Amino acid sequence: HSVLQPLILGVPGIPWLHLAGGVLAVASLGLVALYSSSARNGVQHLREVDIEDPKYNGWLFPSRAPCFVQGESEFCWVLSLDYSSGELLSEQRQVRRLADGSYAVEQEALDSRSGPEMALRARELGQKVQDKRVRCYTSSRGAYLDTFSSAEPLRGQAIKDLLDGLPAAEAALTDALVLSVTGSVPRERVEDALRELLPHLLETPLAQRLRSSWLRTSWAQGPGSLPSLLTDLKLRCAQLRELRRVRAEGASAIGPVTADELEAALRAAGIDLQRASAALDKLAWKPDGSREADWLLIRGQTRRQHWEKAAGVAVLA
Repeated sequence: HSVLQPLILGVPGIPWLHLAGGVLAVASLGLVALYSSSARNGVQHLREVDIEDPKYNGWLFPSRAPCFVQGESEFCWVLSLDYSSGELLSEQRQVRRLADGSYAVEQEALDSRSGPEMALRARELGQKVQDKRVRCYTSSRGAYLDTFSSAEPLRGQAIKDLLDGLPAAEAALTDALVLSVTGSVPRERVEDALRELLPHLLETPLAQRLRSSWLRTSWAQGPGSLPSLLTDLKLRCAQLRELRRVRAEGASAIGPVTADELEAALRAAGIDLQRASAALDKLAWKPDGSREADWLLIRGQTRRQHWEKAAGVAVLA
């Protein structure tokens, strides 16, 4: 080789010892190349790890699979809907790691992809990283060095808390509400999107919270129901229209419930009011339809909640 030959055989007129620095430099480059190649080829992405491999399931001192992800934001994809077409999207959120090791999720989207695949893949990775059979780092270098690395592996509980804080259902439900209240896409398109979303929505922390509140009927109860979800969405449309009227017209526009009560009800249902308001402002939408009809829906919901609360008190008594 034109570089190695003079370093090994020497150069006429130059003492070989003078070439020692070149030999050291070439050796160092070789080690760097060897390490880089090993780091690329010797470790697996979390997605590629087979946690059912027998070596990770031994009875005595089982191994743990060193692996990596490209940062915590790989877990932060959520389902959403396109405001112009109603198409299912995957939306990535920016995440910041705080000094105490916890995470803060930013409101703004970092990236957006067509289809639900990225969000569903992120959910699978989030579940997998919590498995005690893996030791996952945020770089391939950390995974390659593993226990010798100065980087700490991701903590399962911290990632669980991060995932619980993601708007896994809230973003899509809010988008469906915006599409329904504005009528920017056909109603059938919204229904088709919700039909596809429902099985995934039922696995989210929001659905778990709604199911745990036995005093309240909801779309999340039992195996889930699309008609129940559509009925709930109709109520949320009435509440959002009334909230926008009250906020726009002031105290003189207050109907059967206050703006604070409307906001609390929408938030309890998983609606991201900041996201909804930003979308409605961008679309320059103003409330339409019969206000009396909206009041009828809202009053009906209020009475139903009172009945459920009274029934719960009677049972406890």
